[in-house]
Amino acid sequence: PARVAPGTPMHADPAALDALADRLVNAKQPVIVAAAAGRHEASFHNLVKLAEAVGAGVIDQYDRLNFPGDHPLNITRMANSVLGNADCLLALDSRNLYAAISREDPKTGRNEYITPKDCWIAEIGYRDVDPSIWAEEVYQVVPVDLQITANTLVALPGLLERVQARLADNPAAQAAAA
Repeated sequence: PARVAPGTPMHADPAALDALADRLVNAKQPVIVAAAAGRHEASFHNLVKLAEAVGAGVIDQYDRLNFPGDHPLNITRMANSVLGNADCLLALDSRNLYAAISREDPKTGRNEYITPKDCWIAEIGYRDVDPSIWAEEVYQVVPVDLQITANTLVALPGLLERVQARLADNPAAQAAAA
């Protein structure tokens, strides 16, 4: 069998990117949670383009600088209020998504999801092949509707291309994103 050279980026399943692009374009309140996608400069810029294309608020988990702090779509400081209305959530390289989308209930002392129960969640990253033991032991692994095991450096351009293609002939989706 052929071996993959160390450092070779893992590409995303094209069908999964198609499904994700459809969801993002049709979402009413999309949210993106980014933890380490910004480790590549190209991903930083592609994330800005993606968020602007679909009108998604971005929560930066600051494992790296993923999104400009002064960008109007940066909702990191108001995540609690926005997550409560999210209908589509995309996590990028988030090793601890649970921390981003849950908060402690002051009355019970238990962590509870902020996102609605029907919020559709997708994730691009290496969680399934490189799990965070700390996150699994301290918090919990968030069940997702679509897991895309891929390097965000190569997945984001493909996703952005698909989103832009879907928006090109869809004035209603363009208006909703704006």
